[in-house]
Amino acid sequence: DFRQTYQTLKSTWGGYPGYDAWVAQANNAAFGAQAAYDELVPGFEALFERQGRDWARFYDAVRQLATHPKDERVRQLKQWTSQSQG
Repeated sequence: DFRQTYQTLKSTWGGYPGYDAWVAQANNAAFGAQAAYDELVPGFEALFERQGRDWARFYDAVRQLATHPKDERVRQLKQWTSQSQG
């Protein structure tokens, strides 16, 4: 069980309660959202590198990306990921 595993893991770091609220409410939707987020992070990291690690340029690029339809945004992020890995 996820919550029991969490309690066991939590005991290894001294009982820090910072994640308790999230774990208490975690469900399949929360896991799905986390998986979608995790899948796209490398694309944003690649975009940050493409912008010279400049936060202002990165935020401008993200705002520009946000103007495109979702499927195009996801495609572009995945493309940047594959370009940065190859």
